[in-house]
Parts: sequence; C-alpha cells; structure tokens
Amino acid sequence: MCIAKIHKSFFTFLLPFLTCLCLVTTAQAQEPTAVPAMIRVNQIQLNPTLTERFRAFHIFQVLPGQRSGGVPWRLTTEVVFGNSWEMSVIIPLENFAELDGNQEVNTELRDALFATAVESRRSFVVQSRPDLSIPGRDGILPVSRVVQIQVKDGQIAAFEEFWKNSVIPAMAQSGIREYSVFQTVIGGPQGEYYGTIYFDTFAELDGFSIIGGLNATQQAEFQRSFGELAQVVDITLSRIDGELSYGLPNLQP
Repeated sequence: MCIAKIHKSFFTFLLPFLTCLCLVTTAQAQEPTAVPAMIRVNQIQLNPTLTERFRAFHIFQVLPGQRSGGVPWRLTTEVVFGNSWEMSVIIPLENFAELDGNQEVNTELRDALFATAVESRRSFVVQSRPDLSIPGRDGILPVSRVVQIQVKDGQIAAFEEFWKNSVIPAMAQSGIREYSVFQTVIGGPQGEYYGTIYFDTFAELDGFSIIGGLNATQQAEFQRSFGELAQVVDITLSRIDGELSYGLPNLQP
C-alpha cells in the first residue's frame, strides 16, 4: 500500500518547517532525560513582487530587534520545491510566559508592508522529540529536506512506536547519521510531526531514501505499515536564508 499522500514540490521553515531545529534535537538527544524544547514557527506566504522589500525590512528592522531583545538564534528558510514564495521563520520559545512580555511592536511601516507583502501566515509551536530523532553534530547546512506528517486519528501511539522500532532502524541501515523530529503542540492539528535533515548540496539528494538500505520486500512492508498510520506525507525542499538567520552552527554569529 502506498503512503497516503506525498507532495514533492519547498519555507518552513521548517515547516517549512518548520521547518527547525537540528541543533536543539542534537543537543538534547545526548541526554535521554532532557526536557524537549519548544520552537516558534511562522510560515509566511509572500507576494512575489514584494519579497525583497519584506526581506529588507527583516534585515534592517526585525533582526536587530530580535538580537537586542535577547533572542539567541533565528533560522529562516525559503521554499525551493513546495509552496512558491513561502518563507519560514523559526526562533526558540523557552516557555509560553515569554509571549506576555515579547509581543511584536506594530508600526505604520510594518503594518503597511505586511498588509501588502504577506498573503497569509501560520504561527505555531513545535516541540523537539529527541526520542524520535537521530543525534548528530553537523549543524545547519544550506539545504533542508522537511517532511510534514499528519497521523491518522487514534494512531499517534502506534505511529510513535513504529517510528522508534522501524523508521529509526531503517534510516540507520540506510546510512542516515542525523535526523530531527518535531511535534506540533499548539497552532495546528494533533498528530502533526515534522522531520528534518540537512545537506550541503542538492546533489546529495540524488538517490536519497530513508529506506534505501532495505531490500524490496522490506521496503514494501515498511510502506504498507507507514500508510496505515499516516494520513498525509508532504515533502518539501528549502534553502537556508543566511542573511535572515543567525546564532546557529554554520551560520553568522
């Protein structure tokens, strides 16, 4: 049986992801008892004619404010295959109490730009899942492959068990040495997960498969089992926007 739905088309950040991401999971995966960290994601659909003005506003207005306001890092991605002109902005969220004293300041310039440049925006919070991830030390690389998975109703526990007992071993058998998983906790449906892996170049995606190390029979059984648990599987590719990111390994300080 085929996986329920696959779109190969990528910002999420993330999603795209939310893309976000790899650093937090990597650090926590070394300590199985660590409390999962929360991450705030803004997925922004931009007006193509105003993308550069929107980026300039973030470079000269938003980033300095986030730095001076104590935001330790920020990751921004832009979609290559997925929803065109989509950008994702990802920052850490220590706790929800932060939101009480860290509201966005609206200005006439910001309001006017957002009214014309932003066609839609989704804001949500994900939580790192070290128990579903493969720790690594590569940090943030230029290319991101993000998988958004919507689990079928009533199948969350079975999905997580399958991921731990079948997906992680399959990835390890296929030579994947680092993989980060996040779960939506607010701002989205229950049972929504994001899996992220980074590459130096798009060429590394040639022949890439999380089940490439399995034989044909094993692959068929894997896809059958996965299809019974996943309602939607959406795969996107993105580039990291280095000018709009900072504070993570391989990015500007």
